[in-house]
Formats: sequence, structure tokens, C-alpha cells
Amino acid sequence: MNRLFRRCRISDVSVLQINVVLLLAGLIFLMDVFNHMYVKNTLLRDATIFPGALLAWMFLTRFVTMLGYILNAILGIRMAQRKSMLKFAFYMLISLILLLYTLSIAASRLMYRSRFELSAKMMILLLWRNHKFGKLEEEFGCCGEAGLIDYQISTEKRNWASGACCGTEDCDGCLSKLINYLWGIEVEVARDNFILFILLLIGAIVMMWHYKGVKFHGDQNETDERPEERSKGSAKKTET
Repeated sequence: MNRLFRRCRISDVSVLQINVVLLLAGLIFLMDVFNHMYVKNTLLRDATIFPGALLAWMFLTRFVTMLGYILNAILGIRMAQRKSMLKFAFYMLISLILLLYTLSIAASRLMYRSRFELSAKMMILLLWRNHKFGKLEEEFGCCGEAGLIDYQISTEKRNWASGACCGTEDCDGCLSKLINYLWGIEVEVARDNFILFILLLIGAIVMMWHYKGVKFHGDQNETDERPEERSKGSAKKTET
């Protein structure tokens, strides 16, 4: 059994490689956070209500989580170069917290579809009522909230028109396209955090196994030295 553990021991190079992968994944998915923030501040800058993934507190939570993820990967890279039980304790503690955060963020994006649709429809309705639909119509190639009919109602209810409509009589409305687009952002957030969760879990297991192997290797050296000490002691007794 001891020989099996020694053969399965993880090297410092493997620890370095897994943490480099974690670092690169963290940087890549951090770009998604900035990309979603860019969408909010450009395409949806006139909105006052947002679905879950575009809320300010969700951006802050994702950013802090990604920052902790990157710093934890850097700590793992340093541990591969110079071992320390204190660093190992910090690494595992941060990994546990990040595992909880990434899993909760990913699960929450997919669990509350009805709440998402409600907030998304309210956002679209307010944009429509506040005459802030032109950029969305131009971006998604749609017309009005439900279709061209939204611009054919009486002037008492609506006396303005949009030049950004697609120009055809059967032009679709923006409601379904916007909801699908916003739901795609929710799915991207869930996907990113599920991937980060799996990578972080693998990294934590690798680090635990690596430090277990290092400890086992040290204990084995001590046990190997004991017979030599005993033989030296017996040799001294025979000399006396």
C-alpha cells in the first residue's frame, strides 16, 4: 500500500501546471465579467431595472470571486516553488470559500427562471414606455415591443415612431429577442461558474494529494532512518 501511495504521489510540476490552468481560466472568465458590464453600460444604459446577472451586487460578487480565484491560483504557483503548511492552510480555506461562491452563483442563475423573466419584462416595458427602444431595435433587428403594430396604434396613445425598425411589415417585436439575449447572459454566468467550480475542485484535490504525498514521503524517510540508527547503536554497544 505504501508503494502504491508513493507511485501516485503528485509532483511539484503537476501542482504548478494545475494552478497555471486555474490562473488562465480565471483571467479568461474575468473578461466575461467585463464584457457583461460593457453590455449593461452601452446597450442597456437607459434601463433602470435589470435581471439578476446584470445587477450591481452580482457584478461585485462575481468580480470579488474571480479576484480571489486568481489570487488563489497565484498562491498555488508559489506553493509549487516553495512549500509551506501555512500557505497550504490558506489555499484550502480560500478554495472552500470559492467553491461555495461559484456553486451558489451558478445554481442561482438557473433556479429562478420565473423571477428572471419578470424582471426582464419589466425592464423592457420601462424602456418602451420611456421611448428608449431605438438602439435595441437597431441592434436586434426588431420593431417595437410586440411588433410593427406597436407603431400603428392611435396617436393619442403613441405619437412617436422609430427609424430603427427593420422596415418590413412582418418585423418581429423585441420582447422575445431581448429575453432570449438576457437569458443567454444568465446561462453564460452559470456556465462560467460551473467550470470554475470543477477546476477549483480538481485543484484542491491535487493540492491535498500532493501535500499528503509530501508528508508521507517525509514519514517514510524517518522510518527508513530508524533501522540505521539502531544498527549504529548496536555497533557502539559491541565496541564497548
